[in-house]
Formats: sequence, structure tokens, C-alpha cells
Amino acid sequence: MSRSLPVVDSERVRERIDRLLDVQPEGALVFDADGTLWRHDVGCQVFEAASAQGAFRESAQERLFAEATRLGESPGVHQPASELIRLIEAALAGRSAPERELAEFQVWAYLDFSEQDLRAFCREVLDGPEHRAGLHHEVLDLAAHARGRGARTCVVSASPRIVVEEALAGLGFELDQIVAGDPKWTNGRIDVGLEVPLPYGPEKAAAGRRLLRETVWLATFGDSGFDLDMMREAQFAVGVGGKPQLLEGLARHPDAVLLAL
Repeated sequence: MSRSLPVVDSERVRERIDRLLDVQPEGALVFDADGTLWRHDVGCQVFEAASAQGAFRESAQERLFAEATRLGESPGVHQPASELIRLIEAALAGRSAPERELAEFQVWAYLDFSEQDLRAFCREVLDGPEHRAGLHHEVLDLAAHARGRGARTCVVSASPRIVVEEALAGLGFELDQIVAGDPKWTNGRIDVGLEVPLPYGPEKAAAGRRLLRETVWLATFGDSGFDLDMMREAQFAVGVGGKPQLLEGLARHPDAVLLAL
């Protein structure tokens, strides 16, 4: 049975978290990243910057050509990598349920980048004003407060892991408490495909459970319907933003609120 979803300020959320931590002082809070810790999508932000700057590697042309052909496109044999990237992106966007496949592609599109290469590029993009201006400081402050009380604070995101790690730099989250998209690696370079299933939709909840193991899952913060499975795992669910599918799902949670930003 659905109920009216309370809209509360961060102080009320802090009080609820404190009550949960009074009972389970070593519990965990789990956060989605894009739309929750910040307004924007860092995976898209870095991907779009790489596309605009022509940063994708020409050494990946043959593999990108094969992927475009697999998707039913007819690329030119010598078409540049940046054009093939856009062709694949458009082909995926035109499919019936493009979101997951696009998210997966954005994880492994950086073919032949080393970890150092991709981290350096992410820093170049994310050190600009857009990322810092988009931070949800109310949510980040709640995470810091919970850590100060001894809680684990984890992030589960479908964006590329290195992108998420760099976006979180200096914000207090430990690297081993982050789950995100992991590409395949060959000889220290990104290759086609993913190492493990993308933390997307129901898989976000499964990935969070694998990370937490026996730790009590106290609260989840999320901004979309794709976070609802994670939010059902938690004793307390905090919605960020007003997406209809999120609001509809949270109205069925026994202990959920919408954070007023």
C-alpha cells in the first residue's frame, strides 16, 4: 500500500540516521552517485568531453568498426575512432531500451587507455567548475556525519569506476567502498567489454550486498527508479530529486523520505 512521501530537510534525515546508528553503530549507508551526490552524470560528462576533444584512441579503430557493424551500422573502413564512437552511441540510443547498453559502452569506450591515462583525463574534465558547482553538499554532509559516527559509507554507480573515483576525490569516500563499472583490461589497457555485470537497476542491489556482506544496510540515497532495488534493501530510504518513478516506488517503502535540497 502506498503512502504520502514526506519531504524533509537534511536535519531531519540526520536525526533519523542517528537513531539508526544508535542501534547499529557499525551499519552502512549506500549512495548512488549521479543525480544523488551531484546533479549531473559524471560518466556522460567525461565521455562527452572525450568525444568533443577527439581523445579516443585511433589504435581502437578496428574494434570500434566491428562493434558498429555488429549494431547494424555501415561504417567506413578507415573512419576515425571519434566518428565511430558517435556512430555506436547513436546506434545504441536508437534501440528500444538504450540506457543500460549506453552505460556499458561508456565504461569500455576508452579502448587502449591505461589507468593513468584515464585518471589524468578525468581530472582535467572534473577539475573544471561544472562538477564542483553540481555537488549536493547536503547529501555529502550527511555522509560525512555518518562516517564521523563510525558508519561505512559506500557508493554504487553504473558510471565507469575510474570516473567515479576521480569525481569522489577529496569527498571522504574510501576507494574500497566504491562499486562502479569495470571494463575489461588487456596488458594494462582498456579492452572491449566488462569484467563483471554493470551495477545497474537490480544489479545495483546485488553489488551493494556483495560489498557489504554482513554489515547492516541502514540507509540508501538515490535519485531514480534504477535505485529502487537498492533502496528496498535498506531500513531507511532517502530520495533526491523528483523523478516520478522514484517517488512512486518510495511511496511503497515503509520508511522513506524525499530530501529537500
